[in-house]
Amino acid sequence: MTHGRDRRPVRVVMSSSFFRLLPSVVATLGVATVCVACKPALSPSPITPATAEPEPQSAVQQPAPDLVSLEAALANRYVTPDVSTEVLARLTVRSEAIADRPRPPANISLVIDTSASMRGEAIEHAREAAKALVQDLEKGDRVSVVAFHSRGDVLVASVELDDENRRQVLDALEGLEATGTTALAEGLALGMQQLQVDRRSDVVSRMVLLSDGVPNDQARARQVGATLAASSISLTALGLGLEFDEVLLAELASRCGGRFHYVEDAQQVAKMFQEEILDIEQLVAQGAVLELRAGPGVSILEVVGRSQAQAGVQTASVPVGDLVENDAREVVIRLAVDAHRDGASIELLDASLRYSDATAGAGTLQDSVFVAAEATADEAERRAGRDRETELVAVRALTASAALQAVAFARSGDVKRAKALVETSEKRARTLAKSEQDAGLKALADDLVKIRGTLSSLAPKRVSSANRGPAVGSRPHKKSKRGMPSPASAPQLGLAEAQGMRGAHGRAFEALH
Repeated sequence: MTHGRDRRPVRVVMSSSFFRLLPSVVATLGVATVCVACKPALSPSPITPATAEPEPQSAVQQPAPDLVSLEAALANRYVTPDVSTEVLARLTVRSEAIADRPRPPANISLVIDTSASMRGEAIEHAREAAKALVQDLEKGDRVSVVAFHSRGDVLVASVELDDENRRQVLDALEGLEATGTTALAEGLALGMQQLQVDRRSDVVSRMVLLSDGVPNDQARARQVGATLAASSISLTALGLGLEFDEVLLAELASRCGGRFHYVEDAQQVAKMFQEEILDIEQLVAQGAVLELRAGPGVSILEVVGRSQAQAGVQTASVPVGDLVENDAREVVIRLAVDAHRDGASIELLDASLRYSDATAGAGTLQDSVFVAAEATADEAERRAGRDRETELVAVRALTASAALQAVAFARSGDVKRAKALVETSEKRARTLAKSEQDAGLKALADDLVKIRGTLSSLAPKRVSSANRGPAVGSRPHKKSKRGMPSPASAPQLGLAEAQGMRGAHGRAFEALH
C-alpha cells in the first residue's frame, strides 16, 4: 500500500569483508556459516483492518514518517552443504530522533506494593516518588494509583489531571500504608482495568509496577500478565530490595514488551518514575512487535532471552515494546536448518515489524526484511562470510540469556542444570571477549560468576514430613516480617551475595531488551 510518497526499496547491505577466524568460539557456539540476502524492505506503510470503515474522500491522511527501520544480519553468510546445521540471525530495530514536537498524552497506572515488607523507608520513598510523578504529569494526562497488600485497592481511580484534582490525587497518595501480604495478581488486574477507562490510540498507556516481595499466587499473576500482553499494555516492573521474585517480574515485563529494573535503594524509585515521563516525551513508536516466519526446512529454535517463544516452531511473535528517539533493539534468533546441496540458496526467515506511530498520527506502520543463506563447499568462502559484529551481538545475547535462565532453573530446583549452563556460557563468553577485546561481553561473563555463587542458595529448600508445620487446628506457623508463614523456598543469601545476584540479573535483562 502506498501512502502519498515514493516507495524506494531499502536493501540491507551485508559486509563481505574477511574477518579473522575465531575457531574456538565457533566450535563452542556450534554456529555454521551462512549467507544473508534481504529483499527490499518497504518503507513503513499503514495497515488497514479489513473491517475498518472507508475514510471519506475528503479526509486528509498524515504522511508516514520514516523514523523506524528493521535490519537483518547473520553470524555467517554461508552454511556447509549436505549437513543439518544451526544459524544465528540478528534483527535490529532502530529509531531516529525528531525535533520540536509535543509529547503525546499519557495514561499511567501506578501499581504499588504496600505489603508489610514495605514498612519504613520503602513505603516512604514510594509515596514521595508517586507524588513527584503526579507533579511531572501534564494537564490532560490521566493517572490512576492501585495499592496491593492482602487485596488490591484502587487508591486513585483513573482521572484526567487538571489544577483542581491534581491536589486531590497528591492528598490521596498520603494514604499509602504498608500492611498485609502480597496480592500482586489483584493489583495488576485493577491497574489494567484503570488503564482501560479511557484508552485511545493517540495516548501512551503504561503500567508501572513497584514490588518488593514474593506474591501470594504466582500462577494467577502470570495469568493476568498474559492478559496484559494480549491487550498490548506496556509494563515497567521495578523490583525493590532483596526479597522480590526477579524471575516473575522479568517475565511479566518481557511478555508485555516492557522493561524490568532492579532498584537496590528505595531512594532510586523517584528517578525510575521520572524516567517513565522522559520516555513518553521522546516516544517515536508504540507497541512494536516482530512477526517471524521460518522458511521451508527451517525452524525457530529460540528467540534468545524471550521466554514466550517455543522451540522448534515455524512462526513466533516477539514484543519489542515502545521505542524512544535514537533507540536500538537487538533480537537474536537461533534457527535450525535442514541439509542443502552445494550452491543452494536457503530461504531462512521472513521478519515483519509492526508498530503504532507516535509522532504524526499516521496509525499502524510496518517494515519487513527477508533473510537467506547459501550453501558452499568452499571453506575459504565460508570463512570470508563471517560477520564479526553480529557474532559479538549474538554471544552477548546468549550470555545474558544464560544469566536469566540459570536463576530461573535454580529457583525451580534444577541447580545442576543452572550450574552447567553458567559454566558453558561463561567459557564461551570469555573466549570471544578475550580474542575481540570486548569489555561488554567480559562484564556479562563476570556477572555469570556472581550468579554462579548464589545458585545453590536460590533453590527451594526441601521440608521433611516431620517439619511440615502444625496440623489443622494447632497453633499457626511462625510469621515472617511480611505477615506470612516463612516460605520453605526462601533463599539464604548474604546481603552482598543477594545484591550481586540481583544486579547481575537486572543487567542481563536490560542487555536483552
